[in-house]
Amino acid sequence: MITSYSRLSAYLRCPRQYSFRYIEDAPAECTPLPLVFGTAIHDACDSYLESLAYLPLDIDEMMDRYDEAMGDAVKLAEFNEAPIDFEEETPQDLRSLARRMLEVFRKGVDPNLKVVQTEIPIELTVGGIVLGGYMDILIDEGKDCYRIVDMKTSAKAMSQDTIDYDHQPTIYLEAARRMLGGPKSLKFEYWVLTKTKEPKFMKIEVARTARDFAELEETIRDAQAGVEACVFPRNRGWQCRGCQYAGKCKSPCGTRKPTQVVGAGMREGGASG
Repeated sequence: MITSYSRLSAYLRCPRQYSFRYIEDAPAECTPLPLVFGTAIHDACDSYLESLAYLPLDIDEMMDRYDEAMGDAVKLAEFNEAPIDFEEETPQDLRSLARRMLEVFRKGVDPNLKVVQTEIPIELTVGGIVLGGYMDILIDEGKDCYRIVDMKTSAKAMSQDTIDYDHQPTIYLEAARRMLGGPKSLKFEYWVLTKTKEPKFMKIEVARTARDFAELEETIRDAQAGVEACVFPRNRGWQCRGCQYAGKCKSPCGTRKPTQVVGAGMREGGASG
């Protein structure tokens, strides 16, 4: 069932991958390095933002948070028998990159920000479906004005299509509006740290309208209908690189267990790719 932004985006990105992860509960074959690295950077940035209320962390303390998160991720990957694919990277190279990224982040954040909370649980009912999740950062700008921030790490600048059409701002803005009781002003920003040789820190403000919320509701309804009908086609493309289920996806067609297609009166054994 579509119960979060993560699940919605996963189904839209690749329905077959969604099925492996959320329907079949298939074991992951690997742990994507971008996911692990991004989470470690995210943890270090969260720790810095939380420290603004008392004594801001210095760069070495931020790196301690990064090291701890990366260490935990390596142990978890080993436990799950889903090794991290470092490709041509080395832990030392990644650590050097992480330090440069965190230094840029630290310089780009106003130390006087009033951070209400990080990792805020949210819940939003859309078209009868309850979505849950976590908002990265909520900033109090005074006079009943707030700013929602979602942290991203990326190999390059965020695409205009993502800025214009991603459903995440729509979900978070509406959830926060209800949670805060209709504040005077509520804004959404992506904070993007690039994983380039010379990292950049970009703040991108995004607006959403009632039409965007109506489109979100329609999209969730359509995705949920696809899940209930067991419609899980492959979506070949960039998302195949580093996929945790690449080996399983390449298995000969017809090896998947048949699934009842709701309302179709027939059984389906798996689409070809």
